This record gives sequence, structure tokens and C-alpha cells, in this order.
Amino acid sequence: MKKLTLVLALVLAMALALPAAAEVEEITVGGSIQVRGQWQNPGTASQTLGAGTSIGPLAIPALVDADGDGFIAQPIPATPLGDVVLIIDPDTTIPIPPSPADLARFTVITLPGVAPFDALIIEQGPDIGLPANAGASFDDDINSLDWYTQRTRVNVDAKLSGGVRGFVELQSFDVWGDDPNDNAADDVEAFDAVFSTDEQKSEAGSDNDLVDLYQAYIEMNEIAGYPLQVRIGRQELVYGREWLLGNNDAGVNFSGLAFDAVKASYESDLVRIDAWVSKLADFSSPQFAGVQEEDADIDFYGVYGTWKGFESMLIEAYWMERYNGNSLLGDDTSDPDSLHTVGARIAGTWDVMGLLPGMLDYNVEGAYQFGDNNVGPASDSSGDYEAWAFNAMAGYTLTEVAWMPRIELEYAYFTGDDDAFDGDTEEFNRLFSDVHYGELNLGGNFDQGATNLHIIRIGASAVPVEKLTASADFYYFLLAEDDEEGLAKTFGVPQIIAQEGLDLGGGIVLPVVTVGNEDQVGMELDLAASYQYTEDLNLRAGWAHFFADDAIEDSWGAGNDDDVDYVYVQALLVF
Repeated sequence: MKKLTLVLALVLAMALALPAAAEVEEITVGGSIQVRGQWQNPGTASQTLGAGTSIGPLAIPALVDADGDGFIAQPIPATPLGDVVLIIDPDTTIPIPPSPADLARFTVITLPGVAPFDALIIEQGPDIGLPANAGASFDDDINSLDWYTQRTRVNVDAKLSGGVRGFVELQSFDVWGDDPNDNAADDVEAFDAVFSTDEQKSEAGSDNDLVDLYQAYIEMNEIAGYPLQVRIGRQELVYGREWLLGNNDAGVNFSGLAFDAVKASYESDLVRIDAWVSKLADFSSPQFAGVQEEDADIDFYGVYGTWKGFESMLIEAYWMERYNGNSLLGDDTSDPDSLHTVGARIAGTWDVMGLLPGMLDYNVEGAYQFGDNNVGPASDSSGDYEAWAFNAMAGYTLTEVAWMPRIELEYAYFTGDDDAFDGDTEEFNRLFSDVHYGELNLGGNFDQGATNLHIIRIGASAVPVEKLTASADFYYFLLAEDDEEGLAKTFGVPQIIAQEGLDLGGGIVLPVVTVGNEDQVGMELDLAASYQYTEDLNLRAGWAHFFADDAIEDSWGAGNDDDVDYVYVQALLVF
């Protein structure tokens, strides 16, 4: 919070160099309507995993409350498996991964002398239920799903004299038939998938359509005659190929992503440098009066630089930090969680020295993550972030040949964690990625958070007639680490092949989970066609088939590995 206040003070000082008055020079009204009809078979269903599973970053071996009163009567034995005890109800569901707000619903007890990031669940029942929208279940006995999603946006762009600009954009993101105002007798609440702020979340269950303030910012350009720009307010942060930072505009859930931020930019003919400070969550605002923590907010900082000195190539480098000062326990004794990401990207085109009738394009990006992962109570054990990822893509288009055929090759790698209980986090965090490896997203909308993977893609496309583009993509998925928690570090669900009860005495039983060692996740085939009906209207349809393999059966499939189909049709109007 202090950093953001200092940045705003600096912006105010810079604004003094602007003209005292500004007049409206141009006002533009625009927007978009995007409707997608979708069908998935098999659909999703609640899965019940036995005690001793893993949810998100928390490895959770469970101690069973034998008498069902919500407490362990005997002293908890010394264990290296966790440092937090969560008392939950058997009917409680936990989203993946759990947010600080989700964890705040549970009673938390500190255990001394154990590593951070692990947890014990004291259950009042035998199982932990996962939410029904957690993803495909890979079981043909589950009924299929079909639904229509619509995103509507309207924006006003006002350009004023003195280089001042104001931009406001409203958005509604809904599933047809799940809106309480569409007069359906059985509708009970709006189903809006992603919200930007807490107040938007609170209105989701109200009797009104959810129209949220998607973007709203003030922009100052050419400050004091220099090529400087400052943007203040809610805004998208889109960089590079959106491999780590995008606007969530693609994939099954295209609900968008904007940040409450202050961003400063410098751009010349050779270089552009952006720096921003954004607020992801505020736990020291007046709404937390009396229980607020010092510097307990969740912030996101970054610097992104682009070198444009080469005619057909861009070279980019960046640093980003996700800072989480919230202890989850309501005290000020916890060390902050600080995840740093540094990376570089090279992208461009090459005419192969004119030897071939086409153009080669490429995109190569790598990133390394480090920092402290101490979000639990302070202890003698410290945890570190140490992970890395790599993505390389090359495409070749025969621009002078009929149908303009194109081929693409891509490889991606995200590290996994080879020891779930050493206190360190070695699986790569994909932050706010909008790169989706497959239309079906590994059997569900999970690939933004998927890590611990090797991914290989082969793609091809062509333009058989004017305005029509047909494409095909084939994906192969392989686990990077499969000997510890395996796919647990990929989807937040462990590879479970056996459980045995370990009796600790006094009615306390600690289930022992044996993880699977399969590394074959599966393959996916995507077929799509896109037709540019007019300059403003695009029509698209596609089919995806995911071939589930043994690693799915040992983990997310919970013993099943049936294939999944996904079909969609979409219309996108931009005006």
C-alpha cells in the first residue's frame, strides 16, 4: 500500500506539468458482443477424494476426528507433514486453489516446528468434496453438458486536449438461462465466472444483472513534452504473446481480466519500457477496520521492456513480482509471500533469404521464478520459490501459394515439484497467462494453471476460400515430475492409487496416500474453421477431442480415463 501511495504522489507531481484546462477533441463509442454455444461429453461432476489428498498448494494428510465433535481429543503427534490445521465440515467444498477468503472460513490451529505450505485437515466426516465445476471427470457414465456463454461490452473513449484521455468500459458475462432476470422460474442466481473486485462478487447473487466496471482509467500522454505516458485506474495488462500476462480473452472462459493499477510508459523509436503497480486484494481498507494487518495486501508489480532496433525482430525482457503480505491467520507474525519472475522473449519474422516462397515466424520465451513462499505462520523452516519455464514456437506460411498453407511447431516446458514436503515450491506459476494449450484445455478449463508439463504441438492451417480459415492442431502432454505428487502439482489433485489407515492411537487415523508414477497425461486433437463474414463479424466453429492416458486415471479421472469431446460455435461482433 505504501508503494502504491508513493507512485500516486509521483504521478500527481508529473501531472502539474499538464495544461490547466482540457477540452474534448473526440469521443468514440464502441463495444463487442461475443456468444459461444458449447457442448462437452462427458460433462463434469463432483468428485470425492478420500482424506489425505492435495488441494492447490496445500498438501493435506488428514487426521480423522473419531467422535465427530470437530476436535482432536488427544495431543496431535509430531509430524513434518504440515503446519496448519483446518477444521471443516464434511459438506464443505473448497475451490482449487483455495483463496485467502476461502481459508478464512475455517478454524485454524498452528502447529510449531513444521514446514510452511503444508496443512492438516481435521474432518468431521470421511471425505473432502470437490466443487462440481472442477473440470472434466473422464467418465462416460457422466451426462454431457451444453451451455451458451455471452460477453457484452460497451466502451466510451474520450480524447481531450493536452494529451489527456479517459476510457470507460462496462461488461456483462453470463450463461444463458442462469440470469435471475430472464424470467426463468427455476433460476436462483447469476452465474458469472470471473469478477474483478470483491464488490462485484457480492453482487453476483443479487436480483440484478451483473454489469461490472471492466475498465476505467485516466491517461496522460506526452508529459512535459517527453514521450511519457501515465495510465491510472482499472486497465488490462497485455504483454508479449500473453504467455504470462494477458487479458483472459481466449479459451472456454473468455470473461476478461483487468487490474486496478498505475502504469507509466516511455516509448521511443528504439525502445519501450512499461512499469506498473497494481492491487490484487486489499486487506487494510476500511472494510477490514479492527482486523486489518499491516502491509497485508496482495500486490502485483512489474517492469517490461521492448527493444525495437531490428527491422523484423523484437527483443523483450521483464521482471514481475506477486507480493502477498496476508498471513491467512489474521496476525502480523507471518513472513510475506514474494514470487519474482524474470524472463525474456524474442519474436520476429524471416524471409529465409528469399530462397523459399514464404515467411518464417518465431517466438521464443523463457522465465525463471524465485522468492520466499512463507504465507503461513512464522516457523524455523523457510520455503523458497525456484522454478522455470520455456516456450518455443515456429511457423512457416507459403504466402505465394494457393490456400496460403501454414505449418506450426511448438514446445513448452513447465517445471514440477520433486519433493512435496521440503518446504520449497518448484512448480512454475503461470501467473495471468492467456495462452491455452488446446481448445479443451486438458479436459477442462485448467491449462492457465497447469504446470509440471512437457507440451508438444503440431499445427496446420489453410485459407481454401476467401475469408475462410481452416485449422488443425495436435497436442501431446507429458508430466515433468511423476515420482512424488505427480499430477497433483499440475491440477491440484494427487495421483492416488492406494490408501492405508495408519492408527496413531486414541482413535486418530492418518491415511497414507501412495501416489501413482504414470507420466502419460494424454493427447488432444483440435479442428476449427473461422469465417470473417464482414469486417466486424467473425463466425467460428470447432471440435476438440482429448485422449486421456494413465496419468489422468491415477489423478483427476479418479480411476477413469475415458476420452472427452468438446464442440463449440461462436459469433463475435466488434463495433
